Amino acid sequence: MNYSPIFSLDEVIKDLTNINENLSSTLLRFQTFAWEIENQDMLTFLKNEFAGYKDVKLVPDYRMIAPTELEINYEFENCPNTTTYFIRDKKPIIITESISIIEKWANDFIKYENPISVIRKEITIEEAYEFLPEGNKMYLKEQWKLDLNYAMLHLNASSMVEILNNVRSKFVFFGMELRKKFGSKIDINNFENQKPIINQIIYNFMKTEIHNTGDGNVVNTGNDSNVLSK
Repeated sequence: MNYSPIFSLDEVIKDLTNINENLSSTLLRFQTFAWEIENQDMLTFLKNEFAGYKDVKLVPDYRMIAPTELEINYEFENCPNTTTYFIRDKKPIIITESISIIEKWANDFIKYENPISVIRKEITIEEAYEFLPEGNKMYLKEQWKLDLNYAMLHLNASSMVEILNNVRSKFVFFGMELRKKFGSKIDINNFENQKPIINQIIYNFMKTEIHNTGDGNVVNTGNDSNVLSK
C-alpha cells in the first residue's frame, strides 16, 4: 500500500483560528503542501516568511508598519543626550524579520499585557533624517553626521499582533477556498489531475492577498537593522 500524504484543511483552518496555536508550525504545513504540488510561488513566499525578507520588493503590505516616535542619541559637549520626537508624518517602514521573530515580539506583548510596550528598531543617520520633524532637519543634519551615537524608531508592539492576525486571516481564506472546492482533506498522491486547479487557486490567492505594490510611500530601513523590545 502506497503512502498517501493527507492535507487536512479542517485541521489547518482550526489551528489558524486559534491564536494560541503557533503560526509558524501551521505555515510549515502549507509549505509541505506547496512542495507536494510543486508551487514555486507559494514556496518562495513561505521561505521568505520563515527566513526573513532579503529583497524588500517582495515584502507584502501587511508587513508595513507606521512608527510612532524617533529616538536619537548624540554627543553634545562630550555628554550623551537622548531626544525623542513624535512622528507626525507616519511613513510606514518595512518589517523584514522572520515570522518566528514577529511571533516572539507579539507573544511578549500579550504575555506582559503592556499596551504602551514598543519595539525599538535601529536605523541609520540617513534613515533617521527621513523621520525628523521638518523644522529640525536643517538644524541637526550636520550635527548628526559627526556626533550621532544611534537612532531608533519606536513601533507599537501591538502592530506585531496585527501582522500575525493578517497572515492568519489570509490563510483561513485560502484554506476555505480549497475546502469549498475539494472538501475537508486533500490526498496528494491521488490528486495529480487536480493540481492545475489547485495551482490556479493559489495563483489567485497570491495575486490578490500577497503580491501587492502599495502606494510607494515607504521608508526602507534595510535588512540588517537591530530590533529591541522595550
